[in-house]
Amino acid sequence: MKKDPVSTGWAILDAFGGKENVVSVTHCATRLRVGLKDASLVDEQAMKEIPGAAGYFCKSGQHQVILGTGFVNKVCAEVQKMTGLTDGAHVAQEGHQKISFQSVTKMISDIFIPIIPVLLATGILMGLRSLLISGFGISFSKEFDTVYTVLTDTAYTFIPVLVAWSACKKFGGSPIMGIVLGLMLVSPYLPNKWDVVNGLAEPLKFVLGPLTLNVNGYQSSVIPALFGISEPVMYGLTFPRIKPFFMGCLGGAVGGGFAAIVGLCAKGTGASMFPGMLLYLQGGMIPYIVVLALSIGVGFAGTWLVMRREMKEENAAAETAAN
Repeated sequence: MKKDPVSTGWAILDAFGGKENVVSVTHCATRLRVGLKDASLVDEQAMKEIPGAAGYFCKSGQHQVILGTGFVNKVCAEVQKMTGLTDGAHVAQEGHQKISFQSVTKMISDIFIPIIPVLLATGILMGLRSLLISGFGISFSKEFDTVYTVLTDTAYTFIPVLVAWSACKKFGGSPIMGIVLGLMLVSPYLPNKWDVVNGLAEPLKFVLGPLTLNVNGYQSSVIPALFGISEPVMYGLTFPRIKPFFMGCLGGAVGGGFAAIVGLCAKGTGASMFPGMLLYLQGGMIPYIVVLALSIGVGFAGTWLVMRREMKEENAAAETAAN
């Protein structure tokens, strides 16, 4: 049976106690995220019978309905129409909303969710380029290489623009203003960051007494634009859950430390992880495999341990509550 976002949207609102009980509506890659005035009005049995929904759960006060990639976008748009809410709108609730580290990481994740497809597509193109050049020894003409560079580098070079746009949309500001602010960060009037790093240009220097501030453009940087790291999976999966994020950082630190000890260097720029092996066909393949094994192994083992412990604590709490 074909999924209908309209009927699914109305069923979700009914299960949440009506549209008057809904204060915010957003979505991630697969889940509809809903904020409520009164959580006691939720009909969990009705949630299990919603057409097109694969599940429901509540975490940290946020109600999430699993709808799947693609369908969640359509349902979110319909529910926003039904409630009169947008991504940046939020009805004032009674009392004060508690601000926690989890709510901050969720906010950052929500900002990066809309731009993940662009980053993923760009990453795939980078990997394909490495495969053609390093794997098959294909040489690009200067003209074709320039066009391909436009496809692979534009999104990452101007990522501050994407982040500022998404952040303004998230907080209910003007997306146009976000685009303008983002463009200012990569303005051609500022010294290019990569030129400064490579010694081809000097940063602007502002002397403030004993301090000297160096200013340059923020190409490929997201920190000055509601801050983060340019790895799409982090925002959609690990960052919102915190513990897997830190374990991934630990794994990367161990692998990076080993690479520094053995002096591992790539022959060029491109994709990392397994597609990145193509950059080491002419030397360094074994150390690179060790780096991958250490990074993945430490990250996986650490995540498995902390999540296993967390599941045991949840199960023990559930048994206590049942008894």
